Amino acid sequence: MLVKVDLGHVDESTRRVSIFGVDDAPDGLGVACRVNQDFATKLQDVLASWPRVRSLVLDKASDDHVWLGQPLSLLELGSCQDLLLVRSAQNSQALATFASRSITPCANRNLRCWGQAVGLWSPVQTADQLPWKQGFVLKPRQGMSCRDVMIWRKGRYRGSSSRSQIHETLNRQGLMYCQNFIEPMRCPFLCNGKDWLMVLRAFFAFDVTAMKYRYLGGFWLSREENIRLHGSTDAVVGPLQ
Repeated sequence: MLVKVDLGHVDESTRRVSIFGVDDAPDGLGVACRVNQDFATKLQDVLASWPRVRSLVLDKASDDHVWLGQPLSLLELGSCQDLLLVRSAQNSQALATFASRSITPCANRNLRCWGQAVGLWSPVQTADQLPWKQGFVLKPRQGMSCRDVMIWRKGRYRGSSSRSQIHETLNRQGLMYCQNFIEPMRCPFLCNGKDWLMVLRAFFAFDVTAMKYRYLGGFWLSREENIRLHGSTDAVVGPLQ
């Protein structure tokens, strides 16, 4: 019922955007609420169409308290009949226990096979299948955010993986997905003589009353001369309308 799309370069002539990836169990909604009041209002409007939802935080940091209130504890779980937003760093069958009550996928969350079907990336099993002469991003078949994501891009920006890291990760994973490297946008709001690279994080939520997904907005995230665009202590964020 929640989806986050990470967007890259915007083609001004066609108004098309490049997609870095899609997250079907997104975090960062609390951040979006903090920096974007319009987002917070739209999210609460959608929540009003849902049964009550509680956040269940198992082993992963979460900002869900900003928009869902105090997280549910495991001691409270037995007496609670509300829907759940399960936060865990693991992708295991044990999480399937919560599937019938969860508003996001549990054991099968963040499977990336859909990207092959729509042409965003292709499967690879050996390093000689990789386009070493151009930039690429190597992603696990399933996983949370940037874990085991390898980036190959020659240049002066930080965040690129080494050949040995890519070989080791691919050997360990067995099969991964390869996506052509998408050049990030330069952030127009930060000017200190450096290139601040930026990703747009757009959120969608399912409105039960209207029976369709609603665009909520989100936030932009930028890091100084770093192509690995994720939440970090050096990241700067702002509202995305």
